[in-house]
Amino acid sequence: MKKLLLGTIVLLLFAVSLLLVQISCSKTGAQVNATKTVGNNQLNKIIFTKDKDNDGCELWICDYDGSNQQQIPVALPEHFYIDNNSNANAVRLSPDGQTVFFVGNYTNITPGTQSSIYACTIDGKNMRLVVQGGRKKMHLGGAY
Repeated sequence: MKKLLLGTIVLLLFAVSLLLVQISCSKTGAQVNATKTVGNNQLNKIIFTKDKDNDGCELWICDYDGSNQQQIPVALPEHFYIDNNSNANAVRLSPDGQTVFFVGNYTNITPGTQSSIYACTIDGKNMRLVVQGGRKKMHLGGAY
């Protein structure tokens, strides 16, 4: 009888210790939300292009479910177009969601194009050259 009582007490202490560990490891709702916003830079956005009637394409952004579609109004110089011929490599969004990277081309007076990588802010402003290309086709990999 003494061994049975001792075994019961040991099992009870083990169960209580497991319960304490589980309680101490659980997170409150506020802690979970803070982890999601600080530790995870998931933007839940899709950036894509739509072909224009003439040369090139337009930049667009929307939510994962396709809602809130908005055109990114990039002011392009004359004889410049955003290249969509590189298919999936045409446009990228920076991890913080503030900068858009894309391949652009200047159509020269002489045959051929001048292909380079450009960037602008998410509102379409501050377009700038990032990587000077040349007559060879450039493809945008990622923006990490």
